[in-house]
Formats: sequence, C-alpha cells, structure tokens
Amino acid sequence: MCQEQKLRAAKVAVHLKLKLKPQRLRKTLGELKPVDSSHPLITYDPDKCVLCGKCVWICEHKVGGPLNFAFRGFQTQVSTFDQRPLGESKCDSCGECAAVCPVGALVSGVKT
Repeated sequence: MCQEQKLRAAKVAVHLKLKLKPQRLRKTLGELKPVDSSHPLITYDPDKCVLCGKCVWICEHKVGGPLNFAFRGFQTQVSTFDQRPLGESKCDSCGECAAVCPVGALVSGVKT
C-alpha cells in the first residue's frame, strides 16, 4: 500500500469513527473545490489533499513562502494568505511544495 493510499484510508477511517450518516457526511464535506491553476508552474487540487502538512512545512521553513493551513475542522485546507489564488501570492516558483506532496495535490510543470 503506497503512502497516498494509507493517507486516504486514514481520512476515511476518521469519517467512519464519527458515525455520520451519508447525507450528513455530504453536507459536512461540501462540494468539490475548484482546482487552482492560476500559477504558471504549479497546480493545486484541494480535493486530492490529505492535509499531511508537508507542503506547508517545506514552504514555511525552507523557502519562507505563502502556503499555510486555513480554517479548522472539516473546513481545514492548505491555502495562501487571504485565500488568494496561488498565482497572486508571493510564491517564488521553486516547486519544493510539489516535490514533497505525497498525493499529487500540488503538481509542478510547465502548462501548455
């Protein structure tokens, strides 16, 4: 089992421990979040993110960049300051966040 599968299984296990009914779980999790492709080199898909914090740590400690956690509980997400798109943030395009992302929520590469 790869790291992505383990993280997703843990996320599902948390939801099962809460014993939420499917209708309530859908209301709690909400709709799919839009993919942020505003940055010329990095794409962020928040629905793939398992909130491991690796990108936040590398961005904050190694680079001093804009990524951090926003909100609490089920609404927690990786975001930039003031929830601006990644393209409008002070990202220096190093790609370290995408390199450490275990699930492919952050992907770097030139867009065509």
